[in-house]
Amino acid sequence: MARPFALQTNTSIGRDVRGLLGTACLLLALVVAAFVIVLALAARAVNEGQVRQEQVLAQKMLERTSAKASNDLTSATIWDQAYNTLRPGGDRAWADAEIGEFFIYNRGVDLAYAVDGDDQPFYGYTADGNIPPEALADFGQVTAPMLAAVRLANAKQLRVLRANIGPAAPQQAQTLTGAVVWRGAVYFVAASTVIPEHASAVRRVGRTCVLFTAVRADTTLVKAVREDLRLKNARLVGPDNAAARLLLKDHAGRPIAGLAWTPARPGLTAMRDAAVIIAGVIVVLLVSVAALTVRIRGIVRRVDRNAADLDAARAEAEAASRSKSLFLANMSHEIRTPLNGVLGMLQVVEREGLPPQQGQRIAIARQSGQSLMVLLNDLLDLSKIEAGRLTLEIRDFDLEHALTLTCRAFEGLAEQKGLKLQLDFGPTLCGFWRGDEVRLRQILGNLISNAIKFTAAGTVAVAARAADGGVEVSVTDTGVGLSSDSLDHVFESFVQGDASTTRLYGGTGLGLAISQRLARAMGGHLSATSALGQGSCFSLSAPLERGSEPLGAAQQPDDGPCLSGGKVLAVDDNRTNRTIIQALLEPLGLEVTLACDGAEAVAMFEQERFDLVLMDIQMPGVDGLAATRSIRRLEERDARTPTPILALTANVMGHQVESYRAAGMDGHIAKPFDAAGLIRSIGRALHPEQNAEA
Repeated sequence: MARPFALQTNTSIGRDVRGLLGTACLLLALVVAAFVIVLALAARAVNEGQVRQEQVLAQKMLERTSAKASNDLTSATIWDQAYNTLRPGGDRAWADAEIGEFFIYNRGVDLAYAVDGDDQPFYGYTADGNIPPEALADFGQVTAPMLAAVRLANAKQLRVLRANIGPAAPQQAQTLTGAVVWRGAVYFVAASTVIPEHASAVRRVGRTCVLFTAVRADTTLVKAVREDLRLKNARLVGPDNAAARLLLKDHAGRPIAGLAWTPARPGLTAMRDAAVIIAGVIVVLLVSVAALTVRIRGIVRRVDRNAADLDAARAEAEAASRSKSLFLANMSHEIRTPLNGVLGMLQVVEREGLPPQQGQRIAIARQSGQSLMVLLNDLLDLSKIEAGRLTLEIRDFDLEHALTLTCRAFEGLAEQKGLKLQLDFGPTLCGFWRGDEVRLRQILGNLISNAIKFTAAGTVAVAARAADGGVEVSVTDTGVGLSSDSLDHVFESFVQGDASTTRLYGGTGLGLAISQRLARAMGGHLSATSALGQGSCFSLSAPLERGSEPLGAAQQPDDGPCLSGGKVLAVDDNRTNRTIIQALLEPLGLEVTLACDGAEAVAMFEQERFDLVLMDIQMPGVDGLAATRSIRRLEERDARTPTPILALTANVMGHQVESYRAAGMDGHIAKPFDAAGLIRSIGRALHPEQNAEA
């Protein structure tokens, strides 16, 4: 079966690389597009700045044109001779020479026009010479608002002057400029009152004359804008035309016309000039991408070939892993079966009241067998951890009871070495906690075993306290300690303090490595502090949560239950196991009937009544689960009271125990079993009213 984190297939690797290449090309296209957009935005900003600059220059030229018209006009209207001569009935020849010809030929205006104090036209002059005033009546009409504004401003000014100076206060020249539309053309018009230049001059009674000059905008401003500012396609348009970039206004500020032109576009010009360079850069990028694509395709092909090799290697590794797992499982069963026989028979012999010397020898043999079983369990645990098949059994348990039982298991060993083994359990930890009790006790058992092994005299102290996020349990000894170099590698597999450690103390160096991996699987960790010759302290941090007392969790009394008279059907395909069970149970007054497989057990159960069934799981033919289902069907058919059935098995993982219960079993006894544990389990099954099932 393929592992869930197996390497990708060749197709998926190639697809991923091609997807990566496509993403890179897309990113490159986006970068080029972004570059072009930035250039376009920059060109647009430059163009807009150019338009604003052209508008400023055109506005200044308009202001200069207006100021020139005003200055030229006042040079002739603030003049004693003009005040005395330019009037109705005045010297016409002088007016033509000094006013008409002066403005037409010297100042470039198109029209000179004058009205008297009653606002009646009396003089007109164009490039065609003297014009009768009545021929310019339409000009008078379009300039009437300007004339009225001049008169009004002049009157206000005169009132102010006379109020401050007196009745003899002289008039001041009043000038206005603005644009008008006359005979379909736009003109710049300047108007000014005619006054003497000297305050001592004799002044006439009444309002003074007003002189107008007019110049066509298309022959002055438009021409100047086109030639001086070099604005392309300069022209006059209506004031509402969207192309108008500058408005020409009358004397009151009302738009009369608009000045339009085609603005220069230096940004666009720069982009056109740079287009060849940009195109060259894009071509280089495309060529580079094409070359990169070819190279990546070659890499993909090599990756595909390597991936195929990796797939083959992975398949071989998985096959080897399956073979190893199958080998370990088979060897575990094959080794446990005879070892269970050895340990069981040794326990049987121990219970027969041997002389002290022989009893001591049997105890040594049993302890050696138990050590071999511990080593076997360590190797199997390490294999499960490395294969990722370790499963935690999370349930509620009494932490104080678990630690007490763990320490009690090592009291005899500590007494043999003259050591004091003590447990300090914080009161805040009392009650039930949720976690894997079996693995927790396994870790602490390894730590306590090591502490006793490497301590010649003194104390081994186990302390438990509440910590952030769970529980911390430490094991402190007064033993040989570890050097700093050894401490760095203490949690590695098959590593001990130094080369002499194995000779002096024995062991494989697996206990701490397995304990660390178990702690990490639980979400915690192991840490160690030590000093050579001063002892060590190993601490387990376990993220346990508060639990609740499970139903039927009451502790059993220490005194063994009375089993005499009970009838037990023991089913096991291994003759040694059957012999051990019979040898352990018959001295207790139990009547034991043996069956070698599931079919025989069902047949016996149908013919005879039993108080308890001990059922092996793995048997040829009809296995323990099938036999249990058949027994439950027989009970249901015959309306018999259900008989307790306990599984005898080395497979006690959570999902396996659930399958036993689903088949109809009431509990399980783990192999290899010890005599005391077997008897307690049988007692609980035979007397449920006194002993709740653990």
